Amino acid sequence: MYNKNYIFENLKIYPITLKSLENWQNEGRKIGIYGAGKFGKQWYEILYHFHFNVYCFIDNNPELWNAEIIDKIKCYNPIDFSDSDDIIFFACVNCELLLSLIGRAKAQKIQIAAMNDLVDDLITFHPDKYFELLKIHADQEYTELFYVHDLARTEYAEATVKGATEKIAVYTGIFGNYDTYKIPQVFPDNIDYYLISDNKPDLPAPIHWLDAKGVIPNDISSPIIKNRYVKMHGYEIFKDYGYSVYLDGCVQVERDLSDYLPEGNLGISVFRHPLHDSVYYEALNQTNNNRVDTLNTIKQMERYINEGLPVHTGMAEMGVIGRDHRNIAGNDLMCQWWTEFCHGAMRDQFSFAYVLWKNSYSFADLSMIGLNRYKALEIKTLLHPENSRCV
Repeated sequence: MYNKNYIFENLKIYPITLKSLENWQNEGRKIGIYGAGKFGKQWYEILYHFHFNVYCFIDNNPELWNAEIIDKIKCYNPIDFSDSDDIIFFACVNCELLLSLIGRAKAQKIQIAAMNDLVDDLITFHPDKYFELLKIHADQEYTELFYVHDLARTEYAEATVKGATEKIAVYTGIFGNYDTYKIPQVFPDNIDYYLISDNKPDLPAPIHWLDAKGVIPNDISSPIIKNRYVKMHGYEIFKDYGYSVYLDGCVQVERDLSDYLPEGNLGISVFRHPLHDSVYYEALNQTNNNRVDTLNTIKQMERYINEGLPVHTGMAEMGVIGRDHRNIAGNDLMCQWWTEFCHGAMRDQFSFAYVLWKNSYSFADLSMIGLNRYKALEIKTLLHPENSRCV
């Protein structure tokens, strides 16, 4: 059986649940935070809300030792707490620094806890507390506080996408002032590029323009919802093609995308989410990022919890999607994805993971293009305009 604390092997780990942490504190033992930066401060505020007292911070930066970090709580040298059995420290750093911190904690003989354990317990056994957490985190400064340290625990398909010589429609939908079209850097013979928008821009001759009025229902007026419609209906819009690849407006093509085409049960290829494998974690990060309305997100997560959607089912990054239009099951999933998207907080990554699970599929039924689209060589992901963060 998978041990979700595998990364903390050989460390002294106290099993963290809401009840066990309450017992720990009631027995007079202490709670600390390893990491006195932005992540640690946010976790302090969350613990404080749930009536947990933080005794101190520790950090490997000597400039912070003996400094007051927040609410007159000081930071100390981690070595001061080596072999201390009466205090447990939550590891609070970004995902790139976690392994380094864990290695240091092991060498320093510091007793470490994982935030994930407590969050998973709230989602599974105390959903009202999880909904409180969504509200708290929505008001905090934007971070990526909630991530999963072991994405390998979720079974994904092998990254086996096949190249093709037949024609492929590579397309983007841009509406309002959300993005500007990124001109591809390569023009392979088997790829036709399309931009779908309300107004025809000046484009180089190889790029085709489709008028949104010809492909999007007239009752859709929101720029964001227009984009999601074309994202999810490529199999209808480009039915004369066997394959399509959807790209977010912030994505620029750098190399041939023929290898982004899917194999597998559903004829869908995606990038794995780089931070986590959970709809519920995605909800925390996206409310914090002001991408979705918090109350609508709570309603959607409550419905998912009540229906039994597991905490860790897998998560795709839906800014790049390859599709085989001849795969009937995949086309049906796209249709259901659109329906679910329209009945929730309108965050497509929430609804896609749910629809996949609801149909008894898993991420092993998809083709995985790669582990992180931001590190892909074939595309470059640029920043959305700042105003695109607003709900």
